[in-house]
Amino acid sequence: MSITLRPIVDSDLPIFFEQGLDEAANDMAAFTAKDPADRAAFEQHWARIRADATVMLRTIISGDQVAGYVGSYEQMGEPEVTYWIGKEFWGKGRCHLLRWRCF
Repeated sequence: MSITLRPIVDSDLPIFFEQGLDEAANDMAAFTAKDPADRAAFEQHWARIRADATVMLRTIISGDQVAGYVGSYEQMGEPEVTYWIGKEFWGKGRCHLLRWRCF
């Protein structure tokens, strides 16, 4: 299965929202929303980060499906990477982030 990255488009956001509702994924994640089911907070968060020119975001595509997202931002002067993979894509093989040339 091929993995590619592309710019995030509006139609990705409902998929990200649904992926973010998974309880097991939220239990494992380092950072999550206070209430993952709060659609308004989700939309505000994504509007803010998509408008920030210092944040680089990409949708992860597995085959022809949206598998999640990856992003890069700066925190306290240091680069950070964040990602979310929908649970239905877990266990599908190893991810090689260094091969992804998206930014």
